Amino acid sequence: MSALNKHGLANLAMLFISKAGGVLVVLLFMPMFYRTLGAAQFGVVAVILSLQALLVMLDLGMSTMVGREVAVHGTGSPNSAKMWRNAEVILSVFYLGLLLLAGLWGVLSSPANLSGFSTAAIVLLFWAMVLQNLGQTVLLGAKSYLAASTLQLFGALFRAAITLIALQKIAATVPVFIAAQLITTLLQLALTRWVCVRTLMVHLPADFHIKFDLTACKALLKQGKPLLIFGLAGAAVMQLDKPIIAAFISAQEVSTYFLAVTFCMTPIAVLAGPVSQYFQPKLLAVVSQGNSQDAQRLVTRFAFVLLLVTVLPSASLWFYRDFWVSLWLGDAVNAPQVILYIAVLLPGVVIGALGYIPFAMLTAQQDYHFQARLSASMTVIALLAVIYLAAQRNVYTICWVYAAYHIISTIASWLRSVSLVKTSVYAKDSLYISAKLLLAMTGVGYIVKLAISLYGGVQYQAAVFSLIMLIIGGVAGLIFLKRNMHEIQI
Repeated sequence: MSALNKHGLANLAMLFISKAGGVLVVLLFMPMFYRTLGAAQFGVVAVILSLQALLVMLDLGMSTMVGREVAVHGTGSPNSAKMWRNAEVILSVFYLGLLLLAGLWGVLSSPANLSGFSTAAIVLLFWAMVLQNLGQTVLLGAKSYLAASTLQLFGALFRAAITLIALQKIAATVPVFIAAQLITTLLQLALTRWVCVRTLMVHLPADFHIKFDLTACKALLKQGKPLLIFGLAGAAVMQLDKPIIAAFISAQEVSTYFLAVTFCMTPIAVLAGPVSQYFQPKLLAVVSQGNSQDAQRLVTRFAFVLLLVTVLPSASLWFYRDFWVSLWLGDAVNAPQVILYIAVLLPGVVIGALGYIPFAMLTAQQDYHFQARLSASMTVIALLAVIYLAAQRNVYTICWVYAAYHIISTIASWLRSVSLVKTSVYAKDSLYISAKLLLAMTGVGYIVKLAISLYGGVQYQAAVFSLIMLIIGGVAGLIFLKRNMHEIQI
C-alpha cells in the first residue's frame, strides 16, 4: 500500500475519531441532561436541539455550494474564499431577521415559559451553529481533515461538559442550558473561522482582502434556490416531528421519541457521516475533471466502506437493543417505549444512510432540481402523516412513517442516479454492490445471532456478537484494501 493510501486511511480514521465526541455526548451527556433537567424540561431541550439540527440543515444551500467550490478549486482560490465570506454574510442577514422575530415572540407569548432574552439567545445559538457547520464544510472541502476532526471532537465535548457543569453548579433550568451552549458555541466558531482563514488564504497574496459583494451574494442566493427547497424539506421532515409531537401530545413523549431517534442516528453520525465527508469531496474533484473511470472506482469504494462501517455495528444495536438501551438509560421508566420505537426506526435509518452514495453522485452533477422536488414532495406527505398520527397520539406509527421515508428517499435518489447518462454506469455498479453486501451482511448477522443464542446471558451474547461482527468487518476490509486500493489513490 502506498504512503499516500496510508495517509488517506489516516485521514479517514481522524474523521471517525472526531465523531467520538458526538458519541460521548449521546451516550454519556444526554442521559445526564435528562436526569438533571427532568422529563418536562428535557423535552423543551429536545425541541431546541431538534430545531438547531433543522436550521443547520436549512442553511439556504450555502454549505453544499461552498463545499463543492472548495473541493473543486482547492485552497488558495480567490473564488473559494469569496464564496465562503458571501455565504457567511447571507446567513448572518437571514438570522438577524430571525433574531428580531424571536425576541418579539418571546416577549409577547413566552413559549415554554422562556423570556424574550432566552428566545433571542436560542436564535444566536442557531446562527453560531450554522456558521460553525459552514466552516467545517470549508475545511472538509479543502481536505484539511485533521483540523476539521480536531475542532469537531473537542468542540462537541467542550460544549457538553461546560453545559453540564453550568446546570449542576448554577441552576438546572433551560435558560442556563441555552446560555452555556451559546457561549461555548461562539468560542468554537471563533476558532473555526480563524482556521478557515489560514487554510483558504494559504496561497493567496498577503494583501488579498475579501470585500462585501452584493452582486455576488444575489447570484449565490439565486444559485441556491433549489438547494434551499431541498434543505428546507429535509430539515423540516427530520426535525419538525418533535415539535409536532410536543404540540399534540406532551413534552414527556417527545423525550422518549427523541431518545429513540438519537439512538438510531448514532451509527449514521458516527460511522456513515465520516465516510461521506471523506469520499464526497474526492468524488466531486474527480467528476469535475471528467475522469469517469476513476469516478466509477471511487463510488464503488465509497459503497463498500459505507456498508461495512454502518450495517455491521447497527446489527448489534438492533438485535440486542434491549441490552444496549438498558445499559444506556439504566432504569429509566421510558426505556421499554424507547426500545419499541428503535425496533422500527433503526432498519430504516440504516438503509437511509446508503442515500449518501446517490446524493454524492447527484451533487457532483449539480442535479439540485431533482433533489429539491423529491425532498419537497416526500416531506409534505411525511409531515401530514405525522400531524394526523400525533393528533391520534400514535407515536409508534410515526416511527413507521420515518422508516419508510428513509428507505423510499434512498431508492428514489439511486434510481435518479441510474437514469442520468453521466452517472448511469457507476450508479448501477454501486447499487448492485450495495444491495449484494446489504443482503450478505444481514444474513451473516442472523446466522451469528442464531449460533450464539443458546450460550450465556444477553450481556455475553451482545459482547460476542459485536466481537464477531468486528472481526468479520476487519477481515473483509483488509481483503478489500489488498485487492482494490492500488487501483486508485484515495
